[in-house]
Amino acid sequence: MSAPRRHHFVPMMLQRRFTSPQGKLYLYDKRRPEAGIYATNPVNAFVKKDLNTIENKDGTRDAGLEQWYAELEGEVAPIIDKIVESARRRQKPALTEDERNTWDNFAYHQQKRAPDVFERLGLVKDFRANYESHIEWFQKEVRPLTPEERRDLMSPETIERIIQHASVTARGKGSEEVIEVLAQRGIAIAVILQPNKSFIIGDHPLSRMGPGGHLQQPTTELWLPIASDVAVSPWGQAGAEKLVGVTTDGIRKVNEEIFKHSNVVGACSEALLASLASIKKRKAPTKAPEAS
Repeated sequence: MSAPRRHHFVPMMLQRRFTSPQGKLYLYDKRRPEAGIYATNPVNAFVKKDLNTIENKDGTRDAGLEQWYAELEGEVAPIIDKIVESARRRQKPALTEDERNTWDNFAYHQQKRAPDVFERLGLVKDFRANYESHIEWFQKEVRPLTPEERRDLMSPETIERIIQHASVTARGKGSEEVIEVLAQRGIAIAVILQPNKSFIIGDHPLSRMGPGGHLQQPTTELWLPIASDVAVSPWGQAGAEKLVGVTTDGIRKVNEEIFKHSNVVGACSEALLASLASIKKRKAPTKAPEAS
């Protein structure tokens, strides 16, 4: 059985918590404003072909990272269910240590799954700028390259394959330091009380708030919406849980931060996305843009 090639960087199990009662997810792509806001199924949203696939020189493909993501999503889905259902009952979820560790790992990895995360950090640009100097270093310190080897290394196909390999490897790496910081903090769970308000979801899904913005600082909030009416952030000391009713201003701040930093955003409400994009309601496109 071949590995799937359509890779969701926002898991479908998360997207479905932001759909309308009809099961549709409203999307807006800031890079293609002419497409407007359109409704689609989560299977066609936040997806990119072979995003987490390493292609070897012989043409074989390794989608191990995508398979690992699927396993992590399977483990965290019941934990998200527990958090959301408890919040809607106005109760704390009482997560176990293992559940918290799984949640922390999911939250950590979710913030770097977007296709352009390394471009935004400038890492791809730096790699391209320094690529030839690395080749020269190899020739000086290791051995001279044959003309054929140099031509191969300088080919656009090879450069793109190296960038893809490095991106997939970096995306899949964990960070014991970050997980340890998260483990030293509790969680706050925000639940929306107004039935006509909701959170959005984005390809860059975190809303960072608080002075300084460093995760080590107890005042830093890092909100990740996990349903249209529930969001989670590190808070307080290890093991602590806090349930808060979020205000209209708080909802707007979270949504504006996610909208600001994302390329693609989704919501259960067309009007909400129109408000954030400051566009007037217009006739929807007859066909949704094709997913890459």
